Amino acid sequence: MIRFKRIIIQPYEAPLWLFKGDGTLDEVVVFMTKKFKVEHPARVLTNWKAATYPLQHEDGSVEGIACVFSSASGLKAKWIYHESLHVVYEIFNAIGIGLDYANQEQVAYMQGYIADEMIKFISK
Repeated sequence: MIRFKRIIIQPYEAPLWLFKGDGTLDEVVVFMTKKFKVEHPARVLTNWKAATYPLQHEDGSVEGIACVFSSASGLKAKWIYHESLHVVYEIFNAIGIGLDYANQEQVAYMQGYIADEMIKFISK
């Protein structure tokens, strides 16, 4: 069974979709692409446990970011933190904020918040 959840990342009003399956990442990406247009879904490799994608509707409007986990089984904390940083980069890129030394504290807090949300979702 594939589960998903939509979270709004404040204060940026950025939608984050979390997807979790119980098999391969390919199965979850196929499920996700039935709902959204995804850039480069073919880049998924079957041995990956997680991936992050910008999401669009068929009309090209942006829906947010998706973070996809193949399953909770065998998932390591480092992959959650890795994907949470990709999400931060995607959000900042979408709203025109560059990442640099001056905003490292915002990046660190945001990554921690997103990783916590991912852990809560995955552990259910």
